[in-house]
Amino acid sequence: MLVLVGILTMIIVSGMMVLWINGIREKYAKSVAKIEKLQPQIEEAQRKERAELQNEPLRLEFAAFVRAQRQAMVKGDLFGWVVREISLFSDQQGIQMVSIRPGMRIPHPLLSNYEIYTAQVEVRGQYDELGRFVAAFENRFPTAEIRSLEISAGDSTTTVRPMTMEIGFLIWPETATAWIEPKTTEEPKKKS
Repeated sequence: MLVLVGILTMIIVSGMMVLWINGIREKYAKSVAKIEKLQPQIEEAQRKERAELQNEPLRLEFAAFVRAQRQAMVKGDLFGWVVREISLFSDQQGIQMVSIRPGMRIPHPLLSNYEIYTAQVEVRGQYDELGRFVAAFENRFPTAEIRSLEISAGDSTTTVRPMTMEIGFLIWPETATAWIEPKTTEEPKKKS
């Protein structure tokens, strides 16, 4: 009798173990199936993460390019900006600045969202210096356009010649920076 009870107990315990192990196997199989089902999504997320890491230098280079273009475009006090930038530039180039005359705001003929601010700049220098000045100007202000250029004959006693340039500077619209440099929202102050 005691042996029979022991055998029955062993059968019951073995049955419970088999059922318990089968339950664990089913859960494991479901987990494996779920992982296999999500594997393409996991691989896609990993691929996107790798692509973002590869794009980061390009994104930084693009942001630097946009900042450089923005600095080359007129903003704020238009005439003050032109005087400051052209004066600094002519000093760097070793050209004598004679005068800067303000112009006007006109719509850009091709870019409907932009305007152009014109100014007339008069400088003096030798013929070669003036050529280098114009070339350097076009490199320093890539968004500006030289609308007219006139080099007058100097007097016979000197090689210095006056040059007058009418320049159209692209005006940076404030709405253009919204996606580049989003404005931060101030958090409300906590009440004490």
